Amino acid sequence: MVCLGFAGACRSLPRLPALDLSAPGWQIQQGQAVWLARPTQPALAGDLLVARHPDGRLWVQFTKTPFPLVTAQRQAGQWAVEFTPRQLRLGGRGAPPQRFWCFPLAAAVAGEPLRTPWRFERRSDTSWRLWNDRTGEWIDGYLAP
Repeated sequence: MVCLGFAGACRSLPRLPALDLSAPGWQIQQGQAVWLARPTQPALAGDLLVARHPDGRLWVQFTKTPFPLVTAQRQAGQWAVEFTPRQLRLGGRGAPPQRFWCFPLAAAVAGEPLRTPWRFERRSDTSWRLWNDRTGEWIDGYLAP
């Protein structure tokens, strides 16, 4: 019974509609970041894009040019995250789970408070660090306004 409850919390749903980031209202920040997914793996450097819309839509992408490594989005009460190299796509309804750094990062750079285990440190107007005390995962970077 417990396993069935967890299975429904994070499942593959139909793909979310494509977002038009050139439409009015989008606030887009681009920059670079270094991401350490696990302390036993090497860190990856790449390009980062965080796009937020006042209606709650969200798009986050971490790319090692020309390949997207992580893409996350939230819209219409649904969320999805895709790890392209692993060919893994997860999604669900409601608030996205806290285990993916993309969603807490978007909240943190917008000045919103974070839930445990994520912590955020702003080093300057553009540079920052987000880390997970529980897993050791971190992402360190900058985003141009």
